[in-house]
Amino acid sequence: MISSESLMTFSAETRGRLEEFVYDEGAQDGQFTASIAKGIFRFIPGKIARAKQEKVRINLPSATLGMRGAAAVGEITGERCLISFQAEEGGKTESRIVVAAKTGDLIQEVEITQPGFATVIEAEGKISSPIFQLP
Repeated sequence: MISSESLMTFSAETRGRLEEFVYDEGAQDGQFTASIAKGIFRFIPGKIARAKQEKVRINLPSATLGMRGAAAVGEITGERCLISFQAEEGGKTESRIVVAAKTGDLIQEVEITQPGFATVIEAEGKISSPIFQLP
C-alpha cells in the first residue's frame, strides 16, 4: 500500500508495468496508469479514484479499465480478459468500474456498478457477454 491507499496485487505469472503514478497528498489528487499483459491481478485505487474515475486507467490487451471507489479483479489469458467488480472497503463514493474496448471505429463500453458482477472481453476488443453475476 502506498500513500494514496492504492494497492495492487498480482499472481506469480502476471506480467505488467506501472506506467504512471503521481499523488499529491495535500490535494488528494493524482493519476495512476498501468498495463497488464497476462495473469491475475487485484487493484484497489484508494484516494486517487474517489473523485474522478478518469484518474485511474489499467490498459489490458484488448480493453481499458477505469474505476471509481471500487476494487477490480482481472484474469487475463491470451487476449481474453475476465474483469470483476468488488466494493472497496469503507468506500463512501458511488462505486463503479468501466471497461472500454475499441474495435475499428466502434467503442464499446460496459459499466458495472454491483459488487460480484463481471464481464468478459474477447480478442480484438469484443465484449462478448453482458455483465453477469459471479458464482
